[in-house]
Amino acid sequence: MTKIDDYIKKGKLKVTKISDEMIIKELEVGKKDLLAAISSFKLGNYKWATIQAYYSIFHGVRALIFKAGYREESHIALK
Repeated sequence: MTKIDDYIKKGKLKVTKISDEMIIKELEVGKKDLLAAISSFKLGNYKWATIQAYYSIFHGVRALIFKAGYREESHIALK
C-alpha cells in the first residue's frame, strides 16, 4: 500500500475533480504569500516570514495535489 492509498483509506486525501481555476487560485495565493514572506524577511520579521513562507509552500503543493485529482483533508497529507 502506498502513502497515497493509506491517506485515502484514513480520509486524509479524497479523490475528486478539481477545476483548473481552483488550481490557478492556489498558485496565485501561494505567490502572494511568498511575496509577503520576502517583504517580512526584509523588515526583519523572521517569525512571520517563516509562517508566510510555509503557507506559500502549502498552497503550491496543494495546487499539485489538486492537479493530481485529490483534495487534502489534513496538512499532513500534503507531505
